[in-house]
Amino acid sequence: MREVPTFSIIIPTYNVQSYIARALDSCINQTLGNIEILVVDDCGNDKSLEIAQEYAKRDCRIQILRNPHNLGTLASRLEGIRHAQGLYAIMLDADDYLIPNACETLYPYLAKNPDIIHFKAFYQGDKNASLLANITHKARYILPNQWSKAPLRDSQIAYNFFLKSKHFPKFTLWDKCYKASLLKEMLPYFGHIHTPLNKATDMVTFFVIANLAKHYISLKTQLYVYCLNHHSITHNPNAKAKRISDMQDVIYTIQTLSQNLKAPYAAIIAHTLSNHLRALIILESRFDSCVGTKGGAMQDYTQNLAHQQSPLSLWHKSSHKISRCRLRLPYLCACLDSLKFWNRSLTYVRIVAYILSFGKIKL
Repeated sequence: MREVPTFSIIIPTYNVQSYIARALDSCINQTLGNIEILVVDDCGNDKSLEIAQEYAKRDCRIQILRNPHNLGTLASRLEGIRHAQGLYAIMLDADDYLIPNACETLYPYLAKNPDIIHFKAFYQGDKNASLLANITHKARYILPNQWSKAPLRDSQIAYNFFLKSKHFPKFTLWDKCYKASLLKEMLPYFGHIHTPLNKATDMVTFFVIANLAKHYISLKTQLYVYCLNHHSITHNPNAKAKRISDMQDVIYTIQTLSQNLKAPYAAIIAHTLSNHLRALIILESRFDSCVGTKGGAMQDYTQNLAHQQSPLSLWHKSSHKISRCRLRLPYLCACLDSLKFWNRSLTYVRIVAYILSFGKIKL
């Protein structure tokens, strides 16, 4: 009889042929061997699946799951969770990788029976990306965030991550390890989601996880290497419309989830995260020729909301007050307008860099 894996490493895979081998190598070379590796193929059009299949032939711990069609990152992670047999699960993005002793380092902490183990990460740049992209990649995560040295219990967990300060909420999935039973408890909350999502999916998922979790601990050891991939939808300027559409869907999804979760802070967190996403949507326009109701991401957003009958429509009614078309300073105005919804440290960094460089540096 097969031994129950200690860890399930879940890897959503979509058009990552340049990176998937590195991710898989970091898994199969873990110093703790009792693991399973779940590669969830999301029907890309490159050789990612073929590469994963070759690895699976050589290592029986690798299992390949295939979506029926492209379902997005969120659905792929959920599929991995459904099939996970391990006691704990780690979310690994296919363009990142784990350090060799990541699982072995986490193992002693399982005796504390935590729902979430929070760890640190290295941030690796991309030589093919611009200098500004690399600076932004590292600046995004060196700014203060809600790291808790002390263990957290029950509603303290969600409060700590989403409401305790105005700094960047640490809702990323990849820098944490989760009790598998908690992740499976989360699955029914996503049964109604059928739209493929790739942007802000960590936010949606961790929103539910944090409200369900009972015990959180942290360790300062760096176990994960988070790599800048300038081809990903997160960094690809040509995918702006998709990012905006995803964030619109995520706002609606979070508000729906907050009504289903029986948690003290769910409603206020949903409101806060919705505003964060509205700020990010405004920031999508910072490189446009104009900002506001006459063009750019704000136009796409408000036009879309005009046809929706949801709580988001309330924001649409006053959207003309948020940002006016300013042809001369679109970047600066987008940053300032976004602060009305999210008083975020990184936005101030963007503004200061822009002003001190006389408009040459746009992060």
